[in-house]
Formats: sequence, structure tokens, C-alpha cells
Amino acid sequence: MIVTGKSDAEHMANLEEVLRRLHHHGLRANKSMCEFFKEKITFCGHDINSEGLHKTTDKTAAMVNAPRPQSVAEVRSFLGLVNYYHKFLPNLATILHPLNQMLESNYQWNWTDQCEEAFCKVKAMIVSDLVLTNYDPNLPLQLACDASPIEIGAVLSHVMTDGTERPIAFASRSLSKAERNYAQIDKEALATVWGVKKFHNYLFGRNFTLLTDHEPLTSIFHPSTSLPVVTAARLQRYALFLAGFDYTIRYKNTKLHGNADGLSRLPLHSETTEEKPDPVGLFYATQFEPLSVTAEQVKRETQRDPLLVKVHELVMKGWSTPQDEAIKPFYQRKDELTVHCGVLMLGHRAVIPAKLRNQVLTELHEGHLGIVKMKCLARSYIWWPKIKDLST
Repeated sequence: MIVTGKSDAEHMANLEEVLRRLHHHGLRANKSMCEFFKEKITFCGHDINSEGLHKTTDKTAAMVNAPRPQSVAEVRSFLGLVNYYHKFLPNLATILHPLNQMLESNYQWNWTDQCEEAFCKVKAMIVSDLVLTNYDPNLPLQLACDASPIEIGAVLSHVMTDGTERPIAFASRSLSKAERNYAQIDKEALATVWGVKKFHNYLFGRNFTLLTDHEPLTSIFHPSTSLPVVTAARLQRYALFLAGFDYTIRYKNTKLHGNADGLSRLPLHSETTEEKPDPVGLFYATQFEPLSVTAEQVKRETQRDPLLVKVHELVMKGWSTPQDEAIKPFYQRKDELTVHCGVLMLGHRAVIPAKLRNQVLTELHEGHLGIVKMKCLARSYIWWPKIKDLST
């Protein structure tokens, strides 16, 4: 049991209240086991004082003096030991990448120079003097989130009275196999939602600032902006979750976003778990049921369509202002584009490659729906530039 206070008077008042409640419930504190008015305490492997959270000397000594691993099992044990203090080490994952690779299945033991460098460097990081600040409900709170092709990361921090940022905690995880196939905007959105869930206990019920280096998310997740109905289904689901929080969202350039960006580059190894079906993926699959082509056909022809290959790459890796006139219609709707199983999706509609467009329209027309109904059905399930100009 820890009793704190911002001043001696507040500390005494809190202490008296705790002792009163213990007495009320018939409980007693063993005086010989109690310590009063301490400037610093050690709790759960951490030294805690007015400045914040520190690593303990005995824990760091155990890590620094750990012998070089001789097997994959010993590598796993060492990483587990280091992971105890991962919240202190924002760039730890980048250093540990060679060691994390050794945990992959079918790995043949080989202690390389890169492994030795990572092993030595992480020991040096362990003895660093980084201090995590104590959470203060009266200070502004911000959450910075970022995604890389294979990982996501988040940093929770306070903005101090002098304008500086002090970290409260760092967090990161690897993306699952399915998540690695998300478009970049979906990965960035996933990082944001995961970060909010990770630090839910700090964030729920109070205002905070959400930082992202993916500018389209500032409009998609803006709390006072209604979401367009054609927004991709996954983003709609994420936006609905965030609607339960009180936040402002702000864009921060990658060069100034290094805390979360570094975490997402190569985070700590995460254990493989059974992946649950993605409800958004199941929804996208149903969008092909009224069409005469399968998702596999659309995927195959997308990979053969020179224009859609370029668009696919931009969606997956991030957009830049296009010079190609053919890409501009896609750029104008970039916030609505995503990729599912190799198929470009505009909101809930499939983007049909040029080679399949006549086939899709012909078979819809042969369904004897009439021109008006055929156009309506086509525009409900498929899209390509100038689809509004469908002729009769």
C-alpha cells in the first residue's frame, strides 16, 4: 500500500484517512513493516520519487551481468528480462531486431555480429538515466501513435508547464500477418486505436491530444467532423470507437514525431496468437456476391493493370501529389481508398480493372433489371473513374 501527497499537509491527510478506514474495517498495519515520510520508495522493481519512475539498481545489474545466450531459449529469457523495462526504452525494438529474428520458427542457431552488437547495445541502454514522469491529472496529456510496415507504436506523455514533453510510458507491438496487408492509412488508424486502448485507463473520461503523422486521419477522426458515408468500413469502425473519448487530433510531421515513429519501426517480439476473423474483411467479401466476377479475378487483373498497380502502391505506402493525370481521380478520393486481399476498395465498393469493366456491365445488363436499376446496382458495388458517365 502506497500513500502519497503533493505536500506534507496533503500527505498527512491522506495517511490519516487510510488509517481511519483500516480501523473502521477492523484491520491493523504492522508498524515494524511500515515506512513513513520516505522521499523515495522501491515498488515492483521500480524506484519512485517526486521526479518520476526509475529503474532499480539490482534489476539493471542482473541484465547488465547476464551472460551471452547460448540457445534460442536463453535469448527468449534475456528478451523477457529486458522487456520488464521496455517502457523506459523508446528505441529498444530497433536494437533488438537481430535477437527477435532468432525467435522465429525454423531458425538455425547462429550468433552473428549483429546479434552481438544488439546484445551489447541493449545493455548500455539499460543503464541509461531516462526517467518516466509520474502521471498528473492536472497536466495536459497527449498520445502520439505511428505505424511502420510491420509494427505499431505509441507514446503517452505530459506537456509540462514550460512546454516540454515528458514521457509517461512507451508501448509497441508487431502487426499480425493480416494487419501487415492493410493499406498505410489503415495501419496508421490501427496504431491510433490500439494506442488509445493500451492507455485507456489514463485517457478515458478526460481530454487529451492525439498526435499522428498521417494527415488524412486528422479529418477522418476529427471529433467534430461527420464521417463521409463512403469512408472505408474499417475506418468507420475505428472512428465509432474513438467517438467515446474526449480528444483533439493534431498532425505532427514525421521529423517531429520521432518518439512514436521509432517505436513502430521494430518493436519487441510479440508472441503469435490465433488471429480472429476480421469483421470488415467478411463484409468486403459479401460485396462481390451480386457481381459476375470473383474477388480473385479482380485481384489478378488489378496486378496486371498498370494504372491500378501504381494506385495500389500509393495506397499501401502513402500518397504524394501525383503528376500523372490518370492517377488524380484516385488522389482526389485517397481518404476513401483501401486494400482488401489485393483488391482496391473505395469505401465499400470494389475498384474494377479496365479489362473487367465491360464484362461486369454486360452481365449486369443481361440480368434484365432495366438501365436505371442496372446503373444503380453498378454504382452501389463497383467504382472506377468516370463511372457516373455510364452510357445507356
